[in-house]
Amino acid sequence: MTNGDLLTTEFPVTLPDGTVLTCQKFDLTGERRVLEELGRVLLASYGPGSYLANAKPALDWLTENKMHADRQQMVSELARMVATKALPTIEAVLDFRATPDGLARELFLRCRKAHPDLAEPVIRTQLNPVTAWQVAADLERGLADDPKR
Repeated sequence: MTNGDLLTTEFPVTLPDGTVLTCQKFDLTGERRVLEELGRVLLASYGPGSYLANAKPALDWLTENKMHADRQQMVSELARMVATKALPTIEAVLDFRATPDGLARELFLRCRKAHPDLAEPVIRTQLNPVTAWQVAADLERGLADDPKR
């Protein structure tokens, strides 16, 4: 047994087809790595222009309302975020966790030790916006400090 084994606990998560996955709850460092990986996946999903493209409606509004200094400040901050590949906010990552793509990635990260042959796309095929919320709730119960929650 390694130190990493001492710092993890396992819990079940059931997919919509009834498959029960054995997931891991990690120590603080491991949990942080999961959130960082989800942030990287979310950032990649933004596509070309990332933050700038996502902020276009707000930038257009500032232009239409002749708020040029505010627009320039926003563009400068967004450009910095794009250049440094800044990860999305924790709030955005937590929202992403409940989407089919985010949940599939998190389940893959948490279940790959117990299910080494399970591929992320296989998990993703089971998830849609409705089932993702159900499976995410099951995951949250497993991650809760109080298992009765």
